[in-house]
Parts: sequence; C-alpha cells; structure tokens
Amino acid sequence: MPVENDWLCVEIECRKHSQLTSERLWEFLAEWDVLGINESEAEGATSWKIYLPAQTSRENFHTAFQEWLTQTGLDPQSVTVGFGLVPRENWNEKWKQFFVPVHVPPDYVICPPWAADTNGFRGKVSLIIEPGMAFGTGTHATTQLCLTMLRTVFKAGMTVLDVGTGSGILCIACAKLGAKWCLGVDNDPLIAENAALNLRLNGISSEQVSIAVAELSAFRVHPFDLVLCNMLPQHLLPLVPTIKQFLSLHSFTVVTGFLEAERREIEEALSAHGLRVAARDCLGEWGGCIVHLV
Repeated sequence: MPVENDWLCVEIECRKHSQLTSERLWEFLAEWDVLGINESEAEGATSWKIYLPAQTSRENFHTAFQEWLTQTGLDPQSVTVGFGLVPRENWNEKWKQFFVPVHVPPDYVICPPWAADTNGFRGKVSLIIEPGMAFGTGTHATTQLCLTMLRTVFKAGMTVLDVGTGSGILCIACAKLGAKWCLGVDNDPLIAENAALNLRLNGISSEQVSIAVAELSAFRVHPFDLVLCNMLPQHLLPLVPTIKQFLSLHSFTVVTGFLEAERREIEEALSAHGLRVAARDCLGEWGGCIVHLV
C-alpha cells in the first residue's frame, strides 16, 4: 500500500520505429498530475519514467493511455507500460542524477543549471535547460538535429522565427550565436513559464528573444531570415501556408520532427507550396531538411 511520501512511477517503453514522441506523450499527460518525467534513449528506442501521486489509479491510467494511443493512430502494441512505487525522500538530489550534459554537434552543450559552470564547457555554446518541466530537457533527437542543421545557414544578425518553440531552446541557441532578434511562437499556454525560466537561466533578455503564446496567424506578416519548425507532421503541414508568408526569397527554413519514413510525404507537401529542398540530414530514424522559396 502506498504511503504519503511515495510517488507512482509509470515506465513507458517504445519499440524501435514507434511514432510516440515526448511532444505527443505530453498531449496525453496534460490531463494528469505529473510531478516529474525522465526521458532516455538507447539503441533507437525511447523510454520515459513518469512520476505521479501515489494514489493515482494504475488501472485508470493504463486504460486511458491505451485508449489514447488508439484514438491518435498509434500502435498500442509498440509500447509497454509498467508501474512501481518510488520513495520520495531526497528526491531533489536523486532527480539530478538523471540529467547530465549532452554534447550536440558542432559545438553545443545542453546542460541542467547545476552543471552550467563546468570548466569543460569553455568554447561551447551552452544551453541551460531546467529538467522536469513540461517540455523535457531539450535533448530529444529532433531538437539536436535542428540545432545542428541550423548552423549550416545561420549568420550573426539574422532574425529568427521559431514555430512551436516549446522550451525556447532553439531561440536561446540562436540568441547566443548572435541573432538580431528571435520570436518563439507556440499555441500551448503551458510553454510560457517553462520558456521564460530557460531564458533567465541563459541570461537572454526580452530584447533578444520574445516568446508568445498565440497562433502564428495572429502576427503581422513580415519576412524572417531563418524559420525553425521542429514539430510533428500533423502540426507542421497545416501551418505551411502561414509559415510561407513569413519567408522572403533569401530566407531559409529548417524543418525537423518527422521520421525518415515520412520524408517523401513531407518534402512533397513543402514542394507543393513552392518550397525547394536545399539540404537534408538525419539523426537515427529522425529526418530534417532545409528549404527555401523558389
């Protein structure tokens, strides 16, 4: 029987090629009293440990999760779910053990606040992200791929639009690289506190980066030098006509968040809106491309 200081740990493991991602998982978890979450990847498979109040019904969670997987078109057979109780004592210190600095090419390091002053990060673009928030640690493969790809077209002084900004990590990276101004847009109100905290941790001012909880269509149309779209296809594709309005003939758009198996579909959809692929890359099963207007 759980005691007051216990937490319920739900461990979700995906088999390879499962389309369940952190972003999609949070769509489900938004209805639950999540106390913390830890994501890990090994050999192309992703797993999460989700911490909930001990009194949470395991049966209700499992049933709701299976129904959600089916409703969203995900294969329930590609995911396993396990439950266990975790003592809450000294959790703050134990929590930190899950998070270590992650090095991302060419010269980024994504780190939690308690590792931000490590001397080994000299000469690196350090991106300080507070773990345990609703948008993870910023270390998902799609984020890493976007960070790497944007460097091939980024120039200091650029204006940057980040569509679906989440934690704000891409805006933070561009600001540290010398962007003139970055606008991060997301229609999820949960991102506001998370992104604001990460901006403060990185010493980024509101003059460098603006975060807005709104639909992209609410903004006055003007071209950005660089547009970043790290989002799942079902969120990206309906936005392409609107995103196109924020591009000039000199703009570049970095698109990540899709599986390599979905590349043809994504690139054909972009091409239908007059966007030509200038470069391609991948990280594991995740794909990315850089496009521009023609």
